[in-house]
Amino acid sequence: DPSGDRPIPGEIPSGEIPLGLSHLPPRTAYRLALAATLVLIVYGCLYPFRFEARSLTASPLSILIHSWPDGLTRRGTADALVNVLLYVPLGFFAQALAGNRRPWVAAGGALAAGLALSASIEMAQLFDATRSCSALDTTMNVTWTALGVAGALAARRRLQRPWRPLPLDALV
Repeated sequence: DPSGDRPIPGEIPSGEIPLGLSHLPPRTAYRLALAATLVLIVYGCLYPFRFEARSLTASPLSILIHSWPDGLTRRGTADALVNVLLYVPLGFFAQALAGNRRPWVAAGGALAAGLALSASIEMAQLFDATRSCSALDTTMNVTWTALGVAGALAARRRLQRPWRPLPLDALV
């Protein structure tokens, strides 16, 4: 800069509007991305929010465990494809946010979070007239979460740096 003024790290030059999260510190960007992913999952899986009181024949967990579908339907296949787009980022951002923690411990935490979130949503769907509870969905959602975790681990390994939050530029 000819005037001798150096930009402050993280400062956005005047007149520029950031369109992504790359101007934020990586941990903040990952927290925001993870929070947005969680909101999208909860909203997308429980919409249109038509909950009603129901008398269940067993506990919600027992119903979930025994709710394997007889076959695949067109709607079930579409739901599975949407869940890929939701749960892969969940695993990726949860793992990428782990920072200096041991990566395999963080991976276990990300998978546990994916399982808890998916199972909770499936059990909540027992009380939504437009949704159904499915153990297959939970199993697949944990699989998609694991794929996201693997992607974060692979990106970390590819960068060959000490374990710390991934820079956003590494994702492109």
